[in-house]
Amino acid sequence: MITANEWPKRCTCCARPYYAGEWTTLSFVGYMDDGDGGRLELRNCSCGTTLSIAIEMGLSWALAGDLAEVLRCDARELAGCPPQYAWPPQSKRVVSADDEQESVRLEKIADELSEIAKRGWYVDED
Repeated sequence: MITANEWPKRCTCCARPYYAGEWTTLSFVGYMDDGDGGRLELRNCSCGTTLSIAIEMGLSWALAGDLAEVLRCDARELAGCPPQYAWPPQSKRVVSADDEQESVRLEKIADELSEIAKRGWYVDED
């Protein structure tokens, strides 16, 4: 598990430092085996370089930020917002009251998951 004394992670290309609370804001790439029975989480620096941290196996709080982003996308779609990168640009569509209510519910869940992801770096799970 990543501990506070292993931060900041520094990009090997541009040397930008990333602190624990910033990690989940980076673009998620995926996971890979570390070759020693562990697992690495991969994310891209703003310069495009892929960075990694060691993570525990299985579904954990480390995925909370990614799940929050998925829920936010679903919430925007339910609220009638066009896809973020739609081309040509589209206008917002009319939605039902039920869809609007579900959108608000998903946003609240996403906010809670984001908070868990931010705090998660400092939680001792052992």
